[in-house]
Amino acid sequence: MNRAECRHRPGYGGGYPAHMLAAVACHRSDDMIDAAGLYQKILQRFLDPPDALHFLGVIAGEMGELEKAVKLIDLSLQLDPGNAVYSNNYGNVLRQAGAPMHAIASSR
Repeated sequence: MNRAECRHRPGYGGGYPAHMLAAVACHRSDDMIDAAGLYQKILQRFLDPPDALHFLGVIAGEMGELEKAVKLIDLSLQLDPGNAVYSNNYGNVLRQAGAPMHAIASSR
């Protein structure tokens, strides 16, 4: 899916699942600005769902905003502590931020 298609995906204006599908489609097509905007709208409208926090953290990490990435992914883990994907990505951004001992412990 290309950048233009991610914005015009069926259901773009719908509820939570449609918003997440559109945001993930933008993210996968490397349209970080639109993806981040959609994740932000999801957070405003649907009361901090952990997946939107997590993906915003992933985008922040991909853009080099490591402190922001750590905070957002940590919040997603507080809401869904057993999520292995969140844990793994938390470890990854901690490593990038220069905290390898904490990263190793968190990604297990």
